[in-house]
Parts: sequence; structure tokens; C-alpha cells
Amino acid sequence: FDACAHSIGSLRKGGVLKTILDELEANIAFIRSDPQDIIITSNGKIAFHNDLDMTIKQFQDRFPQESININRFFYYLNNCNGLSFNSLKNITFQYLLEQHFEDKQLMAVLSLLVLGNTGLPASRVSAFTAVALYKEFMLDGGYYPEKGMQQLPDVLLQRFKRLGGDIFSPSFVNKIKNREGILFSDLDL
Repeated sequence: FDACAHSIGSLRKGGVLKTILDELEANIAFIRSDPQDIIITSNGKIAFHNDLDMTIKQFQDRFPQESININRFFYYLNNCNGLSFNSLKNITFQYLLEQHFEDKQLMAVLSLLVLGNTGLPASRVSAFTAVALYKEFMLDGGYYPEKGMQQLPDVLLQRFKRLGGDIFSPSFVNKIKNREGILFSDLDL
């Protein structure tokens, strides 16, 4: 785990990380910043709030000509799952944006967070990756462990040990075994 992370996402009820932490009985108290992210452009700021309607309103105030499309797009991001999620693997985020919007500046603003988090422009990142990023981190993000980010790996390490795991640090690993046999060996490289 990178202790330098500024926040994490997917901690809503039913969120992926929340489900994992609950199953591991990793009790960590989180605080959530609001807004959890702000995009600054030459025309001002747009904030991502914990309240999705507030976020949508900020985008609509900034891009009124795209008001209906903004509402549809954020509704789609927030509710995308199953087959609709799977269908995004074969298209780029840029293509998805072009299916929803006409305003180039709006598409650039929405692409900025994807670029900053994946290192790829919207034309090179899959829509699947970008929508997952928005859904799990932007629309359900801004969480920070109350006792600092180091608390997350510390609690997971303690839980791992309680479940019978061994930690050998620092140690060179040349193979990893489970009950059924070797899963990975340096000979496989």
C-alpha cells in the first residue's frame, strides 16, 4: 500500500472496498472530505461533492447548454453495472464522452480526472476503466482513515496475521505456495 495516497473510494454500503474490509473484519474509522476533488480551469472551479446532485448542479451551471446531457451522464456513471459496464471494455472514454456531449471544454474537464489518475488521455483509456474510476473514486471517494493512511496497511497486516499468515520482511521471495502447490516461482519468469 502506498502510504502517500491522499484518499480512497468505494466505501459506500455495498462498495467494493467496504465489502472487502467488512469481510476481513478490518475495523477502520474513515472521515470523508467534501468536496473531495476540485477541477480548476481558466473559467473557474468545479467541485466533486459527496452529494451527487450538488456536483451535477455545478457542471450544469458551468455548461448550461449541456444540462440535460450532464444529468444523464452522471446518472449513467452512478448506476452503471453488469452488462452495461462490460460493454465499455471495447470503447475509449473519449468515444463515450462524444456519445453524450458536444461541448469540447466539458469533455476536456471530464477527461482531466481520468488523465490525472490513469496517466492516459481519454482517447487512450478504456471507457470501462474511466467509468470505474468515476463510480468508485470520484462519486464515492474522498475517504481517509481517521488515524492516517498508514492505519489501512497496519490493520490489514494485523488481520492477515490473525488469520494465520506469516510476514517475512525484508525477504527475497523465489516461490509462493498454497495448500495445492506452487502458484508462482522465479523459474516462471
